[in-house]
Amino acid sequence: MREMVISIIFFIVTFIISFVLFMIIKRKLIKNKMGYQFIGVEYLVNKFNLNKAKIDINKLILRLSLINSAIIAFVSVIIYLVPLKLFFQLGIGFVLLIILIYAIYEIYGRYLNKKWGKKK
Repeated sequence: MREMVISIIFFIVTFIISFVLFMIIKRKLIKNKMGYQFIGVEYLVNKFNLNKAKIDINKLILRLSLINSAIIAFVSVIIYLVPLKLFFQLGIGFVLLIILIYAIYEIYGRYLNKKWGKKK
């Protein structure tokens, strides 16, 4: 039970810290009118053929910040719970990170394509 409480607290703290960092990056990019250079925005726009004129960049970056923060927090907790040496923890974390980023960005990109996609 104690391990579960520590994991939940660790998840929440990691999520909040990473979300705040992403929002600081967002503020700087939006201020400098470089919103499309945010982590993942350019990938989603190009891969899913999104119409830049229809995109609400603030909402998109906010949602990507939430997604990225959740991925980072989840992987951090999983690595914390794995009782292996650091080398194996890092390997598992890297593989899990790549899989989650690809899967969640794919799901979110398909949603965005229905919402803001260009007609072919």
